[in-house]
Amino acid sequence: MSADPRERWVVLGGQVVAVDEARIDPRDPAVTGGAALLETFAVVGGSALLFEQHLERLNRSEAELGWARTPAAAVRGGIEGLLAACGVDSGALRLVRSPGPPGGPDTVLLGLRALPEPPAEGLDLVVDDGTWAAPSGFDGHKHTGRLARTLLRERARQRGAWDALLVGRDGAVLEATCANLVVVGRDGLVRTPPLEHGVLPGVVRQILVDAGEVQEGRLLVSHLSDAREVLLTSSLIGCRGARRLFAGPQGPKRELPGAEGSVAIRLRARLGVRVPG
Repeated sequence: MSADPRERWVVLGGQVVAVDEARIDPRDPAVTGGAALLETFAVVGGSALLFEQHLERLNRSEAELGWARTPAAAVRGGIEGLLAACGVDSGALRLVRSPGPPGGPDTVLLGLRALPEPPAEGLDLVVDDGTWAAPSGFDGHKHTGRLARTLLRERARQRGAWDALLVGRDGAVLEATCANLVVVGRDGLVRTPPLEHGVLPGVVRQILVDAGEVQEGRLLVSHLSDAREVLLTSSLIGCRGARRLFAGPQGPKRELPGAEGSVAIRLRARLGVRVPG
């Protein structure tokens, strides 16, 4: 069993359950077909940061899929119970929600782990080799069908990098496996790929777009070669600058400002205490 108390308990069906006693029906669509939605929250000081925005995204996906709406009160209660059982007040919360087995109740699973700790000086990123498939029509939903992303991230980690940047077959740079992408171009414009390219509608990404700090625009691999800064955004890491960019699994690297970039500093200040770090 893990030494981290956050990994000893989950909330399943509204009840706090020990991890080794938790059971999901093998007929659940999450098991048989990977049909489950996913949300990840940063919990700091006992509060789930950006809670309303994450529930809004979850509820929007549920409505589009024809699933019942997950009540915010039930999720808040589950978070409180999980934190109490684990004896902690912070962590990365993972919510997995499926329609449940045939004839059974919906499945809502809450789990907790330590918050990620990105290198303070900045991230190392690997640019994928351009084999990422075109949008499927479900890319606007955050879901558990993440095999390709998981494998790409593992390959990046084997190289010592933090994450991989996904590149479509048309040469468009999209996002990282677990975060949205922001690029500061040579012209000084701060861009993130548009949602119609199949990127995740990230909560932090949307905050920065709504604030006028970032504008949507198509990004190509060539934009990375002369970018002033390359940044990742997510609810778990906030806004983090890249310090090194590797061109492909075996390609050369490019040095970047990392955490010291002027735009990275400005965007972190704009986000403030709404995100970790």
